[in-house]
Amino acid sequence: MYFGTTPDPPLVCLALEDCQPFTPGLLEPETTYYWRVVASPDQDCGNVSGPVWRFTTGTTTVAVQSTHWDVVKRLYRE
Repeated sequence: MYFGTTPDPPLVCLALEDCQPFTPGLLEPETTYYWRVVASPDQDCGNVSGPVWRFTTGTTTVAVQSTHWDVVKRLYRE
């Protein structure tokens, strides 16, 4: 998983198991954050990169609550 304040966010954890739960800490006010997930289904297929998503925080510092990947996935189901 990649997460940060640049359009090409840095790697923050290598394996999904290591990101459960993922807690980014305090988010700065009026800041755009970017995140992306790169899947590695198996060694023969290589990596599959998802799109870079972004969001912008409001005018106050935001404390982000820990969550699990299944909770995040439910937010973006089509």
